[in-house]
Amino acid sequence: AYSHGNLGLVGDAEGDYPRAREHYGRALDLFRQMGDQSFVGFMLHNLGLIASFEGDLERATALYEEALALARERGDQRSEAMTLGNLGQAALAQGDRGRALALQREARARGRQWKDKSSRAKGVESLASSPAGTDPARAARLFGAVAALRSRFGNVAAPNDREISDRYVAVARAALGEAPFAAAWAAGAGMTLDEAIVAALDLVP
Repeated sequence: AYSHGNLGLVGDAEGDYPRAREHYGRALDLFRQMGDQSFVGFMLHNLGLIASFEGDLERATALYEEALALARERGDQRSEAMTLGNLGQAALAQGDRGRALALQREARARGRQWKDKSSRAKGVESLASSPAGTDPARAARLFGAVAALRSRFGNVAAPNDREISDRYVAVARAALGEAPFAAAWAAGAGMTLDEAIVAALDLVP
């Protein structure tokens, strides 16, 4: 089971999503047989990510929701926060901005106790996607903040995460124009992590 899970991670990192899906699926079946609910949840979450990367958002949502239920049963707030954030991304990709923002707010509420600054920066990045089309200046500031924070923490986004954020960065850049976008990005780059989190949470009504 663990070997299949690790092979799934390799396929995921290399962008070989069919390979990742196959190995995550085998690992999921084996962990179910073992009764290891923690790793069942991890594999469901990872399969949800793969479905999202492949554009199957309905399947991604179903997998995330099953993983979320298991995280709540185990009282695993970190997994709960991560899954809520990805559910928010799936909702945003389906055009449901209201649900996306509500899910991201709940994710941040669950994740406030985290000491992992890189994970908290990723949460800001997820929220930054939401206003890319409606408030591109704010989105550009938040993406600029995340880029600077990743640099400070020595944290590099995974290729598939970068692909998603690049899509929304392009939306904000096209809406603003190059010079205003660059100015907003630079303003965000000067934010601390706490300032970026506050700015991101202000997106939520």
